[in-house]
Amino acid sequence: MLSNWIGEKCFQSVHRNNLVYNTCWEDPRLDRVAMELGPNDTVMVITSAGCNSLDYVLDAPARVYAVDLNPLQNALLDLKIACIKTLNFEAFFSVFGRGQWENWGQAYFGRVRPVLSERVLKLH
Repeated sequence: MLSNWIGEKCFQSVHRNNLVYNTCWEDPRLDRVAMELGPNDTVMVITSAGCNSLDYVLDAPARVYAVDLNPLQNALLDLKIACIKTLNFEAFFSVFGRGQWENWGQAYFGRVRPVLSERVLKLH
């Protein structure tokens, strides 16, 4: 149907090439209490900025699947995971909490980028 095609094209033009969310404002702690996640559970969450999916991992479920129509949101989650693996807390918080870190360029190319998947690197 023409209206669906137009709607899809509008969505793609606005969202597919833009990062829409860089942080989540929900409180996933309440979700974790309600869901009572355990080692046998599997969770699927909209990626958004990746904050909620990372929070759910704290309860150590068997799997957390993060999905999003916008590939840049998934890339942001991958970037956050790579930073968690390669940076200390202060550096991570400077990048994602304060939004700036004077050593970001050096850390990104020296430590973070090598951890990113080819799928994410192709989005650059």
